[in-house]
Amino acid sequence: MAYNFDKFEEYCENLLNAQYGVSEVIEHKLTRGEIREDFLCDVIRDGFVDPPNLQRGIVAINGSRVHRQIDLMLCREAARRAPIRSSRFSMIEAQDIKLIIEVKSNATFTDIKNFNQLARQVKNIGLPHPPQCGMFCYNLRPKMDTVFRRFGFSFDQDSVQFADDTDRPTIYPHLDFLISIDTKEHLPTGLTSQYTIIKNNDTGRYYRSTQFPTIKNLFTIIQQALQQH
Repeated sequence: MAYNFDKFEEYCENLLNAQYGVSEVIEHKLTRGEIREDFLCDVIRDGFVDPPNLQRGIVAINGSRVHRQIDLMLCREAARRAPIRSSRFSMIEAQDIKLIIEVKSNATFTDIKNFNQLARQVKNIGLPHPPQCGMFCYNLRPKMDTVFRRFGFSFDQDSVQFADDTDRPTIYPHLDFLISIDTKEHLPTGLTSQYTIIKNNDTGRYYRSTQFPTIKNLFTIIQQALQQH
């Protein structure tokens, strides 16, 4: 029997979408969100030989909190934590975090705006290696073409793709990536709503990743963060 990573990652993405649907039976929104975050953590950890140190909790700068709650924080090996509620809910100093991920079931532009503000705050405190900041969305309420426009894209009719438009400003310049695993078709273009938008740090512009399944991008981003000092 042949094995390949694409099929494993396709399985992971399908599993996340299935769990997202099944978990709708949980009426308490906070509990439902935490169950989804825990499940995403388990999927990520299963994809690595040495499971990444993922925490949920609060980012701190010099011991003071800067945000009410972070969904996922990828911590450095020697990171310290102030346990708050459980083994995976902690206060972590910003310099001990490699990656901050906001997880959203139905993301809005307000959610993206607020997270962009947090990313700006964390990245502007003078750390030599500030955390990457990105969003993982099961789906987004705004239309796909509107999302792409706000990240500096225009739709190219010839290639039937969204392309970087340098005449269009980026509205959320502090986000390093935005991932959507939404399975709905974008009717105006016929394109899948499963996509990853990644920031090019050299240009400050964004590009759409060609890696599929979409979850492959999350594994790649986490692996690259783990390999950094």
